Amino acid sequence: MPKFIKLSPLRQAAALFVLAALLIWEIGYTILPDDITPCMFSKIYLVLAAGHTGDGPACGVAVETTAPPAPVTPQPPPLPTTVFQAAEQAVICPPDCANRPAVDLRRQNLVGAGFDAVDLAGADLRGLDLRDASFAGAHLAGVDLSGADLRSATFVKANLTGADLRQARLDGIILYQANLTGANLSGQDLAAVNRRLAHNLEELRLDQADLSHTRLTKLKLRGSSLVGANLRGADLRQTDLSEVDLTGADLREALIDLTTRLAGANLSRANLAGLDLAGQDLRSTQLAGAILTGSDLSYVQTDVRTNLSGVDLRFTRLAGVELSGVNLSRANLSDLDLTQLTGLIDSDLSRARLRHSKMSGITLIHANLQEADLTGADLQAANLGNADLRGADLTGANLTGAHLIGASFD
Repeated sequence: MPKFIKLSPLRQAAALFVLAALLIWEIGYTILPDDITPCMFSKIYLVLAAGHTGDGPACGVAVETTAPPAPVTPQPPPLPTTVFQAAEQAVICPPDCANRPAVDLRRQNLVGAGFDAVDLAGADLRGLDLRDASFAGAHLAGVDLSGADLRSATFVKANLTGADLRQARLDGIILYQANLTGANLSGQDLAAVNRRLAHNLEELRLDQADLSHTRLTKLKLRGSSLVGANLRGADLRQTDLSEVDLTGADLREALIDLTTRLAGANLSRANLAGLDLAGQDLRSTQLAGAILTGSDLSYVQTDVRTNLSGVDLRFTRLAGVELSGVNLSRANLSDLDLTQLTGLIDSDLSRARLRHSKMSGITLIHANLQEADLTGADLQAANLGNADLRGADLTGANLTGAHLIGASFD
């Protein structure tokens, strides 16, 4: 007969405890539902331990409760996050002017100060630290900001008419839609202006502004107004001047190369004397009455919308230029060698001055030469078929071998 090991009372109690635990585990995972809770386990324990169900702890379905909503606090309108939003929201002074500070601004810490729509006309702010200050819509006519630190300052839609900005620090300054008519920016470096707008200075007013010897490289001035501005000696390389109004501007000695965009610009009555404009795109460019004396216009691009009426082209280089269909009425082309032009077909040369010009072999078919001054002009073998020469002065002109079929004379 096998012998059974007799356990001590303590070991018997331990064995019973293990068996009870295993029983509870089995009930929990085979009999009870999947969503068993701690409350259900406590009821199982009471049944096994006490031998009855009783009322036990309640295991009802939990009821979710939510806290009452917090009272809504009125929030201020959001601040503009872009320059364009700032321009849309700007309050313009005048007429809506904020109170002018009653304190001596020269004794205050003005870094990051707000002067939006404030009338500071004529104020003396020279040499002040105005970094990050905001002047949106402010009236700053005649203000002296010479030598001031204006880095990252905002002048969105500000009126800076006649302001003095010489030697001011302008890195990162925002001048979007600002009025700088008559402002003095002589010698300034504007290459870092409107950096947040990718150097975009569109719709800026710089009429009569002094921009002499100013660095304007890489700026986008499309659509801006620089009527009568002084740009003498300015650096305009990589500058977009297309569709800019430069009427009467002085651009003598300006640095212009093939990276400068002039197509569609209004350069009427502008002084471009002595400039190297070789290869420039002058299509749709208005140059009426401009001074181009001594300039190099070799191989410039033109079209029928290029306006050269009344221009002074004496001593200019015109090699490889196509002037067919171009308006040259009242232009001064005296003493020029025009034989290197690629064409003057259908050109308007009415009342033009062509005294002693070399035009031998040139094609002038359908050209309008009414009342043109051709005194002493060399027109040997020129093709003047169907040209209009009514009222033209041909005194001393050489027409040997010229083609005159269909030409109109008095």
